[in-house]
This record gives sequence, structure tokens and C-alpha cells, in this order.
Amino acid sequence: MDRRLLLPRLRETCFPWTLGAVPRPDRVGVEVEFLPRLADGTAVPLAQLVKRIAAHGVARGWSLGRTPLGDPLFHLPAGGTIGFEPGGQLEYSSPPAASVTELGGTTEEVLPPLFRALAEDGVRLDGVGLDPLGRVEDAPLLLRNERYLHMARYLAGRSPWGARMMRQTAAIHVNLDFGARGGDRWRVLNAAAPALTAIFANSSRMEGGDGGWRSLRSRAWRELDPERTGIFASAEDAADVYLAFALRAPLIARPDASGAYLPAARWLERGELDGATWNRHLTTLFPEIRPKGYFEIRTPDALPLEWCLVPAVVLVGLTYDDEALRTARELLPEPSAESLARAGRAGLRDPALARTAAELFDIALEGCGRLGPAEVDDRSLATARTFFERFTSRGRSPADEIGTRPLAETA
Repeated sequence: MDRRLLLPRLRETCFPWTLGAVPRPDRVGVEVEFLPRLADGTAVPLAQLVKRIAAHGVARGWSLGRTPLGDPLFHLPAGGTIGFEPGGQLEYSSPPAASVTELGGTTEEVLPPLFRALAEDGVRLDGVGLDPLGRVEDAPLLLRNERYLHMARYLAGRSPWGARMMRQTAAIHVNLDFGARGGDRWRVLNAAAPALTAIFANSSRMEGGDGGWRSLRSRAWRELDPERTGIFASAEDAADVYLAFALRAPLIARPDASGAYLPAARWLERGELDGATWNRHLTTLFPEIRPKGYFEIRTPDALPLEWCLVPAVVLVGLTYDDEALRTARELLPEPSAESLARAGRAGLRDPALARTAAELFDIALEGCGRLGPAEVDDRSLATARTFFERFTSRGRSPADEIGTRPLAETA
């Protein structure tokens, strides 16, 4: 592959606004993960979980199929899917929605009925960023496709946190369009990542004890492989910066003859990096804000069902309202690896971060108000305000309630 083609290709696939692409109407989507658990806190065998979901979904028109890699995947009538992560984590991926209002409606049709049906079978879905009880040694890799096997081998040589991330963590990803101000949205989202980490920190315990961080899931990402994770400071050319990041990261699926994992740049120099391999490589990069032609915000820990759309409300209010976007850009300092680690470790117990987070959340709520109920319905906005008053405005994150509330709250 010719190096000269990489940057134009990256602009087209990941940073289309830098080419002057005409923005489509702003949409929003979520990928919401939960840890399926039995009453004693142990994981539900994947085959058993798939069978129970299939029995529930028949009457609702859910069809069981397979991913391109052969893993079970439920297709939903309104669009979207229910699938599984390597450790058996359940993931609901919504279809792209024209608004938070629409997103709330499609999510309401899927998750509360699923929670109730599984609860009748003695299965709960824990909305928490990291399994607080189980040992990583007792959490097998349940999806053993080629991608996950390569990833497991690679990460095992880097840090013990790779296995924990793959098999014991759960997250909420929010997907946003780049819009007419893609560059501003990219800068604000990266700058907001430390505050978002602290606001939605919900993983302070592991193996039955306090893990010392408010978001141990964030710690897993900080420690598993810094060459393919993190955030990006403001730059004149986001695509150029991201290309350098992608070239520094080692290829996961291709060790050399000695078993060493070489940066993508080395394979390119050897003339052994083709287009298909490059595309697969991009899917193994895990920054907090991942550019995919839209923005995938990967920062929030998984949350209980009642709060699972709050990150989407906050991010839509923050970036889809122009005044909020401008105000947030003025408020937020340049992001850094240190600020991201501090946010995961201290959460909102850090006074300076707590102040910034409260201001940012307030800016987002005001942005939602200006967007109006057609974009952010009254119920979703009220839920976000309740979250803010219960947690963020008091310098607390959901992690501060672990041990005082049930891990799962079924609807």
C-alpha cells in the first residue's frame, strides 16, 4: 500500500468533514452493555443466555443470526441488534435515531421488556463498568473468533488489564454525527473525556474489594496498551494526528517471524500492509473518541437501566447545540493523558474536576433546553437533571453508591 494514499483514505473514512463533506442531519445512537449475572453474582453461561433471549424474542419478532465472525446476534424489528462481547457481556446496539426522543422510544421497546423477561428466569443485567466480584482468572473468553483470539494473545503480552477489559468490563458508547462543525465537535469531545470519565465513573470495586479508582474500567484502558488508547489534543489537522497514532500502533493480527508485534509503520515500510489489513487495523484502535465517519464516544462506564441514556442526553446537548458547543470549548482545558488518568482514579472527588464537570453538565442541559422536546424529550431531560442533582452537582459519581444499592435495577 502506498503511504501517500493513507491520509486521503483516512480523511474519507474517518474524518469526512476535513474534505468538506456535506453533513447529514444530526443523528444519535448508543451501544449499551450489561453484565448478565445469576442471583449469586456469577456469570450466566453464554449458550444459556442466548437460549433465554431467543425464547423471549420470538413473540417480538427478534431473529437470531450470526455476526460475520460467527458469533450469535439478534436482529430487532425496529433496527438495531442485541449481541455479545468476549466475556459474555450483553450489548444492545440501537439503530441511528433522528433525536434523543426517538432513541428513547426504540430503547424503551427493547431493554425494559428484556430486563423483566430475564428476571423471571433468575437473570439480572448489571449496569456496572467492571465485574465487582469475580476474579479475572475465572472469567473465560467466551467468544473465540479470530479477532478476539488475536487480541487476547496480543494484550496478554502487554498487561494483565487486557484480559480484564475484554472479559469483565461493560460500557456505554454514544455515536454522534460530525455535522457542520466537525472540527469543533472533535476538539470538545476529546477535551470533555476526563470530565465524562468522572461523571459516569461506575466501577470502583473488583474481586470483592475497593480497587482504589472510581472507574477501574478507565484504569483498564489506561494500562492495557497506551499505543492504541487515549485522547487527542487540539490540532490543526486531526486526520494527520490520527494517522501518526495509527501508524505507531502495532498490528494485532500479525506478529513477525520472531513473534514480535511491530508498528503498522514498519509493515508499511516493508511493503506488507495492504488495504484490507489497514482497515482491520483501524478497528483495533481504541481512543476515547473514535472517528468512524461519525464520532464513537467510548468513555462512560455502564450504568443501571434507569440512567443508560443519560450520556446520550449530555453529549447531544453539548455538541448539537451551537451555543453549548462554543461555551464548552471555552470552558475546557486541553486534554492530557494525566488528566484522563486522574479522572478515572479520583472521579469527582477531585475538586477542580468536579467544578468543571458540573459546569459542563449544566451547559449540556441548557443546550438540550434550546434544542427543544422534538430533539430531547421532557422525560429524557428530566432523567438527566435527576442524575445531575443526585450525583454531579454534589461531586459524586455512580461509583460512590456501589455497596449501598443493588447492582441491577430492573424495570
